[in-house]
Amino acid sequence: MSGAAPDASVRYRVAQAADCDRLAAFAEATFRATFAHLYRPEDLAAFVAASYTPAGHYVEIIDPARDTMLAERDGALVAYAQGGPLTLPIAPLGGEPAYELKRLYVDAALHGAGVADALMDAIEARADARGAAAIYLGVYADNPRAQRFYTRRGFAKVGAYRFPVGAAYDDEWIMRRPLSRW
Repeated sequence: MSGAAPDASVRYRVAQAADCDRLAAFAEATFRATFAHLYRPEDLAAFVAASYTPAGHYVEIIDPARDTMLAERDGALVAYAQGGPLTLPIAPLGGEPAYELKRLYVDAALHGAGVADALMDAIEARADARGAAAIYLGVYADNPRAQRFYTRRGFAKVGAYRFPVGAAYDDEWIMRRPLSRW
């Protein structure tokens, strides 16, 4: 289900515990570059402090219920995706076994280069291997670029919720994609 052919200079691999420091730095930088303009400095600082610490990423990477995939070019981290158990505020359709795409962050310089598609392929394969019938995700309601990407990947909006960033709350869509074997 890939879109653009992946950039051949990008290498993909499973994250290791030793990646937690640079993963935290990359995640924070990418989040700030994409969303910082939306928040008061104190809300952004609170969210970043809670979400992008090396210790937090270490816990996520070593969690056997989660999958963290990295994309690197010339040894530099350029994207990552993470999936795991569904924690969004939605009941899986018909009680189906569900998996959640928790994060998909790509350096803006590689938007449209096939990196997001390659990471989604990897996450979908992980979800399928874990027996999921569908993948769910949350996406910012005012992020049409991401929504178009997920729609192209077969996701459809199935709900909404409010996502806290410090004391601020964003409107988010919940999207779902059935996996092909179901």
